[in-house]
Amino acid sequence: MKAIFVLGTDTEVGKTSISSGLIKLMVGDGIKVGVMKPFASGKQIHSKKYRSQDTKILANSADIQDNDEILNPYFYEIPSAPFLAVLASKGKEPDLKYVKKIFLEMIKKYDFVLVEGIGGLMVPLNSYQYVSDLIKILKIPVILITNNKIGTINHTLLTINICRNLNIPIYGLIINRTKKIDKRIDKNLGKVIKSLTNIKIIGEIPLLKKNQIKNIEKYMNFIDVHDLLDR
Repeated sequence: MKAIFVLGTDTEVGKTSISSGLIKLMVGDGIKVGVMKPFASGKQIHSKKYRSQDTKILANSADIQDNDEILNPYFYEIPSAPFLAVLASKGKEPDLKYVKKIFLEMIKKYDFVLVEGIGGLMVPLNSYQYVSDLIKILKIPVILITNNKIGTINHTLLTINICRNLNIPIYGLIINRTKKIDKRIDKNLGKVIKSLTNIKIIGEIPLLKKNQIKNIEKYMNFIDVHDLLDR
């Protein structure tokens, strides 16, 4: 399948920004990209057209007009793991088979489909399934996004080990710098993760200002979009 799952090692590691950059690179190369944010949450509904700001960013980056309910089947106004949000609102638990049905329809419609996760690998989506189960059901590899804050090696190794135990293929890892840290530590982060995991480091993104993040694709020339398509 021509698709990838963008997975974070934690919340706030830059999944949406990097997904946006990847989408723009592919669209700029003439690739018709579909996007999905199967699960999203926020303190309030973003707009009449898109309930989630993340969904809006992805859709605008891909320049597509699919309905929000297709791009984002499940939205929760309580900012938390979907299962916690369901319990708090006494709502209905999500059905991952429904997400897969939409995904398969998008695969037929687009050259490539990018699916962005919510939180990390073990975020509970309902009473018995996690983000890891969603990836398994969709049967697609992941691009893993991590950052450079304290604790990132632990989060990264835990995520990689679980992926391996569950036979979830990892296409590679992107390090997204979200904090200014000691240069002596920062410069060796990628080397250490590579040596401990033997996972391909696709690339590293420098610490960017807000106006630069809007054009993050300019800092992602390490991505080979045709390698993604041809793998």
